[in-house]
Amino acid sequence: FTDLYLEVFAKSTSCFKISVEDNDYFEETKRYSYHLSFIDSEFNSILHPSILNISIVDNDEITIGFQQSVYYFSESIGQANLKLLVIGVLDADNVILSVNTLSNGSATATEDYRREEFNFTLKLDHNIIQLDIINDSVLEPTEHFFVQISLLEASSRIHLNTSFVQFYILDDEFTEIGFESAHLAVTEGNVILMLNINSSLPGPSDGLVQLSTRDGSATGLDYNGTHGSIPVVFQPGQTIASFDILIHDDNISEGSEEFFGVIQPTLGKNDFHFNISIAKVSVEIEDDDMVNFGIHCDDCT
Repeated sequence: FTDLYLEVFAKSTSCFKISVEDNDYFEETKRYSYHLSFIDSEFNSILHPSILNISIVDNDEITIGFQQSVYYFSESIGQANLKLLVIGVLDADNVILSVNTLSNGSATATEDYRREEFNFTLKLDHNIIQLDIINDSVLEPTEHFFVQISLLEASSRIHLNTSFVQFYILDDEFTEIGFESAHLAVTEGNVILMLNINSSLPGPSDGLVQLSTRDGSATGLDYNGTHGSIPVVFQPGQTIASFDILIHDDNISEGSEEFFGVIQPTLGKNDFHFNISIAKVSVEIEDDDMVNFGIHCDDCT
């Protein structure tokens, strides 16, 4: 608190008094407004100008920062709103902040968001920072980048809290991956069987699922398996990934035999939105060898 002194100049020797007519307190700005009247003591008349408004501004400290340290938004939102929390009361002078998006996360500037550095004027009715998020059609994991605010001009009254935040972009694309059919048939004879795996969303997508082959009645003597799991890769713009399986010709009459192709999710790909439609295909190898039966005799009459 402090005393306020008014120095009054008069051109005459008349005496006058000052009357405090009224005072108001404004909560939003913490300003006191005093209405003073100057009254001539001799003639008891109000001098002109008759009212003087005095505003007393609160000089308490102000803390500014984001409401939270981590934000999550879908990439389809288009524009993300980040609200600033103000503790204390802003006066008539606006606070100018420098806003910077930092591209040291997994999100890519100009592809996932618009990288910007700009000034933001913080007011009583203007406390939301808007960022542009780019919606694409690429199947990708959740990505992130960082946003930082700083004071354009240093102030002893204004302090920043939670000025550095992490921003996550949630992918909204979804795809179904699976074999074309649950059953295939091929005739043995050193031929190539093409196993096709489909995706409802065009690539690129790298290794969301793994392909492996498993023996049934057919074994490694009948076909060339995958010898473990191999990643399924969809090239950019492609919806089909193909794998060649060599079917052997064994010259043994053995009837039809069977092996299986299996698709399983790749570990560590939980951030991608996909579903496996047909996860298993049975492949029937049809035998092409025939056994000839006949009667042999030395003297047939």
